[in-house]
Amino acid sequence: MNTALRDKALQLLSYRAHSRKELRDKLRRKANPDEAEMEEILDWLTEMGFLDDRSYAASVVCHCGGKGYGRQRAVSELNRRGIDRTLWEEALQELPETDEALDRLIRAKLRDPGDRDEVRKVYASMMRRGYSHEDVRKALERLQALEEYD
Repeated sequence: MNTALRDKALQLLSYRAHSRKELRDKLRRKANPDEAEMEEILDWLTEMGFLDDRSYAASVVCHCGGKGYGRQRAVSELNRRGIDRTLWEEALQELPETDEALDRLIRAKLRDPGDRDEVRKVYASMMRRGYSHEDVRKALERLQALEEYD
């Protein structure tokens, strides 16, 4: 096993967790390794528990949920970081319920539910955060219903 490459991989993992793909890409850029040696080291890191895409996927989804991002944003992050799709569903189940988080975000941003321009801007903002059209529409309807009873 190439100890210099192994040490570089461990150094990168000491800074923050990485997916297998992220670590492979960084090692290629920084060390220009032999592919077989690199795969051997990645396998070793996985066996030792230093590299775990399943737990990394869960932490990415937890981060997205904590930031108030929706499912689509979490999926985009998982894809960008090279997490295997077979690990997505389990990780995505950890996202908090959409309704409460989305309602809270919309209430914080929307001052006048009757102002169509403001509603359009808030709608676009929620879509950028990764919420689906249907979820945002339902949340806006719930907010409108709340306004009618206040």
